[in-house]
Amino acid sequence: MNDSYRPNKSDLRTSFRCAFEGLRYVLRSERNARIHLAMAILVILMS
Repeated sequence: MNDSYRPNKSDLRTSFRCAFEGLRYVLRSERNARIHLAMAILVILMS
């Protein structure tokens, strides 16, 4: 593996921005994703 390659910080920001936009899209468009998220939050709060 070549250790000389280091991703640009703006590339990392772009990746996270795209990931959060995708998450927001899924939560707005998929009912089961909202249910899954609600149950995950409930489990975390009750533990």
